[in-house]
Amino acid sequence: MAFSIEDQLTADMDIFIPIENALNKIIRSEKSISIVGEIIYPFLDNRIDVCAIHVASAGGILPERLMELDNILNGNASKFRAARQQFECKINPNLNEIKRFKSAYHRELYIEDFVDKARKGFVSFDKTDINNPGDKSFHLVAYPIWGKNQFYAVQNLGFEKISFDGIILNNIFNNPDLFKEFELFKGIWLFINALWIPKECNNN
Repeated sequence: MAFSIEDQLTADMDIFIPIENALNKIIRSEKSISIVGEIIYPFLDNRIDVCAIHVASAGGILPERLMELDNILNGNASKFRAARQQFECKINPNLNEIKRFKSAYHRELYIEDFVDKARKGFVSFDKTDINNPGDKSFHLVAYPIWGKNQFYAVQNLGFEKISFDGIILNNIFNNPDLFKEFELFKGIWLFINALWIPKECNNN
């Protein structure tokens, strides 16, 4: 049974999405390659054709197409527990500007969970405006540093893929600045207006 609107509004969901055949899906433009080498490294290494992202929902509304995959999302979240920390990671250099933390202590509390995801090989995103459930913007928080001798095979953990993973990948790499907030799920939404009413529920 799909996650309901109420489910989404009352939970900070951890979404884990493997992206298969990333080498074939990424647009290898000069712009995307020059933005941040550490993030795109796994897509450019012939040994690695699977990457993974983590998204924290922060009580926001997520695309209906994604929320219909509750069995897959719950299964992937369960399998994440088997992942182990094996990477160094980096933090978005614009994070302080995006979140405007009250203190260094609050910043450390905030990044702790995202650092855990990144050290396990996941490029980790968070919802930007937690006070507006309908806002579609997300931002990068932390990402793994891929070494030339490291191999992180997401498929070994048994993550199940989703059919529109390539759309998400293109949204990431078509973004002119990966360190600023952007619409991570652009092109996936089925909702028709700002009231977040699904198509089948609207009679207009």
